[in-house]
Amino acid sequence: MRYIFLGLFLFILLFSACRKDNYSFSKEFAQANWITNDTLHFVKKIDKSSILSTEIHYNDDYAFRNIYLKVFIQSPSGKWQDTLLCDTIMDNLGTWRVERAENGYKIQMRQSLNLTEKGEYHFKMIQYMRKDTLVGVTKMGVNIQ
Repeated sequence: MRYIFLGLFLFILLFSACRKDNYSFSKEFAQANWITNDTLHFVKKIDKSSILSTEIHYNDDYAFRNIYLKVFIQSPSGKWQDTLLCDTIMDNLGTWRVERAENGYKIQMRQSLNLTEKGEYHFKMIQYMRKDTLVGVTKMGVNIQ
């Protein structure tokens, strides 16, 4: 009897851990170049405020000390809002703020989203830097929780 309750408890625990609330999307950039016109677009059904996490992978060819992303969000009723994400990735002496990994570097940014309507939201993300092409950016990942 004790094993039945233990088995039932483990089943419930595993089932609750597999909830489908998270959404992940990633895109690799050809020849490690993120062009301004290369918009990341995805749709997510949301019923509560969420957290947007981004992960940018880049290599030694990246020429800037910071990165800016513009996020456009369309609510289920059609209203648009936008937010600017930015982070400093290199200090004034040219030292990367993050440890080098096997294939380069990666930086993560998080932003709370105050989404008051329930339903499908459309997200568009662009790189928002001074140059049309960001050389050295290899991959962009997004997670919404």
